[in-house]
Amino acid sequence: MLCPNMAMARGVLRLYMLVAIALVPDFWLSLCASEEVVTCYHSGYRMEREQIMQSIDSFCFKYNGAYFYSGRRVHEIYANTISLPPKGHVDIYAEAINGCTWQMDLNNCRRLLLRPSKECNSARDPGNQTQGGYVTNSCLRFTLDPN
Repeated sequence: MLCPNMAMARGVLRLYMLVAIALVPDFWLSLCASEEVVTCYHSGYRMEREQIMQSIDSFCFKYNGAYFYSGRRVHEIYANTISLPPKGHVDIYAEAINGCTWQMDLNNCRRLLLRPSKECNSARDPGNQTQGGYVTNSCLRFTLDPN
């Protein structure tokens, strides 16, 4: 048999959860609920994974904690310093889309940029080279473009 206070505590907890859900901003719900889609370029310049990883880390550290509002787009270019002689560069973009606002998180930034790096491999060397692409959901777009 439940004690009388236990039933009351459960009722209060249910009410608290309903209020908490009602207070969550719409953009967080759409961000969490949206599915990520990766689009690969399948052509163009290929780059070694080591250079891609260094570029992703530099980009994500630079913008960690930054706020993005709809229409804000940042773009960085990272020179290829791995190959000798150095050639090519990596363009990385991040932007807020569809009226959303979000804050850059280091781990999520890396995860999102690694998706086109891993999923858009070059047919010539699928284990070590990528031709890049972009990942989107209903609120953001991350682009990785070796050139």
